[in-house]
Amino acid sequence: MTLESRTEFLDGYFFLSYLTVLTLCMGYLDIATLADQWTVIFCLFTLASYAMVYLLPAFSITMIANRLFSYGRGKKKLSSLNTLIVSVMAISTTSVTIIALYADRQIYHIFGFHFNSFVLNLITTPGGIASMDGSSDSNIIYGFIGVAFIGMQTAFYFGVKYLHHCLSNKQRLFNR
Repeated sequence: MTLESRTEFLDGYFFLSYLTVLTLCMGYLDIATLADQWTVIFCLFTLASYAMVYLLPAFSITMIANRLFSYGRGKKKLSSLNTLIVSVMAISTTSVTIIALYADRQIYHIFGFHFNSFVLNLITTPGGIASMDGSSDSNIIYGFIGVAFIGMQTAFYFGVKYLHHCLSNKQRLFNR
């Protein structure tokens, strides 16, 4: 795989991740009063731009790693270790972003406000979660949800990689 090829399929991967973030952000629209078409248009643009902003750190970190780990390689094939590092970077950064957004959405649903120092204190203080009738079962459920998001991002990554591989082979076949 070359730098150009990996960058192309990373773009596809981040597009799917963007759609996931967009879906999670839609939960915040329930508080908006959609009085007229201009309000709807404003809310849609805000939703689209916030989803981009939330995903920007993961995208930036991954693309910087993509460039750094392929510096000086030009059109040469990249090593498997190189690809593994960028893959782990892409999956982990997008997973952290999506899990954080899901957690914030749940906190907003429960408390009516976003993640802040009060929530952090509640989570880190011994007995804080138990004071809200939380139990180890709740922790297990949220752990499974986090693992599911990581699994989903991993499936997106390898699905887009496979699709890109199939399409590039088809293109090579027609270029002969």
